[in-house]
Amino acid sequence: MGRGLSRSEKTAITLTAFIIFLLALGLFIGRSLVAGGNHITTTVVAFDTVRDSAEAEGLIIRKEQSLSADSADFCYLICEDGEKVARGDDLALRFSSQSQLDAYRKAARLAERISRLRELQAAAGRDSDLSGVNERLYETLLSLSAAAGEGSADDVFSDRALDCITARDIILDAGFDISARISALEEEYDRMVRVAGGGSFVRAPAAGYYSAAADGYVGRLTYADARNLDTATVISLLKDPPAPAADTAGTLVSGYEWYYAALLSEAETESLREGRTYTLTFPGFDANATLVLLGEPAEGKCLCLFYLNTRMEKAVSLRRVSAEIVFNTVSGYRIPKASLRIDAEGRRGVYVIRGQRCVFMEVEILLEKDSYYVVKADLGDNSGLFLNDTLVLSGKDLYDGMVIN
Repeated sequence: MGRGLSRSEKTAITLTAFIIFLLALGLFIGRSLVAGGNHITTTVVAFDTVRDSAEAEGLIIRKEQSLSADSADFCYLICEDGEKVARGDDLALRFSSQSQLDAYRKAARLAERISRLRELQAAAGRDSDLSGVNERLYETLLSLSAAAGEGSADDVFSDRALDCITARDIILDAGFDISARISALEEEYDRMVRVAGGGSFVRAPAAGYYSAAADGYVGRLTYADARNLDTATVISLLKDPPAPAADTAGTLVSGYEWYYAALLSEAETESLREGRTYTLTFPGFDANATLVLLGEPAEGKCLCLFYLNTRMEKAVSLRRVSAEIVFNTVSGYRIPKASLRIDAEGRRGVYVIRGQRCVFMEVEILLEKDSYYVVKADLGDNSGLFLNDTLVLSGKDLYDGMVIN
């Protein structure tokens, strides 16, 4: 049986243990103070879905033909721009002078006014609800004022207000003669029709979509020859657009198939592959498109010819237009570029704060944008990044395990 420790030995062991404790405490406090005095900024890890895309400028190519008239300067549109029409439908009415066109427009508005007055005349005696008429007038005036404030006031609200005022006059004034007012407007209508002098109709030679827009690309940029285009030709057409013919009265577009000839930088086309389908975002609509031709570089640009067979009514009046070409859609954790670090082993990662320690987490970059990365989010990996983790943006002398006060 061994002997017990003497009192002096016990005292020495106790002092040694206490000194070791003080050294460890000092090291801990020293690291904490360094971290505490190191102004660390943080953010929160967020999940995001981001488009990997590029902005392109290009030309739309359709099956189309120009419509001509004896005079192409003064036009009254009968069809809405982009409206689908049948063969023989009236598309527009052309006049030889501005005064004739103005007279016809005034006659058209008079015809609308006469029709509404006849409706009010037919309803006279049945609609005697003055409070209801006043309420409609008040709401119409509010709408007219709001539209005027937005710079979009048109004749619709003015006409509604006039109708309400006429209905009030019919109810309040027993001697109000609506027939005399209609007769006066009819006389003015007949006079404007005589001044207008008829004009000539532009009719659809085939079924399709009508566009009042006209340019010199019709005939120069044809659907049949689209796949024979090269990058230099598209660059030239964008730099120096051809002028339209003087007698052009609009354009008739047929079919649902069309192309978009876009220009992208050589670097932006590296991930593109012929035969693949991509999303194109045009002003007001998105469409799926198949890349059918990737042209040779010219002036740092490459032709990307996309084939589409949908949403023609949205593209009828478009020609030279910018579009966002979506290469891919990436989902993952979004981290600011300032948070990315490279450790001593050359691994790319970030520091997050877990408990009171700074922990290094390796990341896999999926997409790089101007100010941030999208990194892989493995929701089943308990050892990786978590959603809403506290992410270190800046700080000096960071290391894995660093104590944070």
